[in-house]
Amino acid sequence: MLIINKTLLDAFNEFRCIASEEIKKLFSTFPQSEQNKIYYPEYRLFINIVENFRMDLNYTLSYDIEYDLSDFSGIYRNIRNSIESYYDLYNLSKDYCDYFYLLLRMVQRNYCNFQPQEEIPDFSGNNRDLYKEYVDNPRKKFLTIADKGNIAKTNGFLNEKKMKDYTIIANEANSRVHPNPFIPPTSIKEKNEILRFLLLTDCEILCDSCDLFIDINKIRGERTMITIRSTYLKLLEIVNNDSHPLLSQQ
Repeated sequence: MLIINKTLLDAFNEFRCIASEEIKKLFSTFPQSEQNKIYYPEYRLFINIVENFRMDLNYTLSYDIEYDLSDFSGIYRNIRNSIESYYDLYNLSKDYCDYFYLLLRMVQRNYCNFQPQEEIPDFSGNNRDLYKEYVDNPRKKFLTIADKGNIAKTNGFLNEKKMKDYTIIANEANSRVHPNPFIPPTSIKEKNEILRFLLLTDCEILCDSCDLFIDINKIRGERTMITIRSTYLKLLEIVNNDSHPLLSQQ
């Protein structure tokens, strides 16, 4: 039975435990008067990323990779969801009001029963023309992950490697929405590289999202980020050590 190397599994679990504990401490810094933040979009987006990350690591704990014919379809879908949440978080961090209004308008278009408590104001920021293109297009029923990525680029997200990786994962996840029994089996070597790429991307998104969440809420989370980042760098060092193959025979 092929399983994740115990040394690497312990490293991933250590990162999960430390990140979860630090995030709990981060939430505890909210003043009592701001407890309604749990209804804010950035909170829900962030929790969505945290939950996807937790599920993906639990998915790998006892999974028999040797007999997996889906090539981690569940992890692909979860990370695609996290990428879209991350783009939303990034855009909120750069252009909160107008992007928030854009999300509200698109939700209102798709859910007839959804009615905001107040009238949604017009766009007023630098991206108002871009946002109006989406809102004024009657065929545009929702924002795609590509739309949100393009808006992120407009808002200054210029890390081409990350965007390329995110596009690869999103496209692969989209291709797995419907079951396909004719996909050719993947070699163990390929599985090893795929899983390494997916888990490290998962960890990276969590770190970056924590940064954005702190920035949006203007809370003192420097110690939280130092702890999570240092644990992430330690994990990278272990994963990139050739003496620790990701998969091992039990």
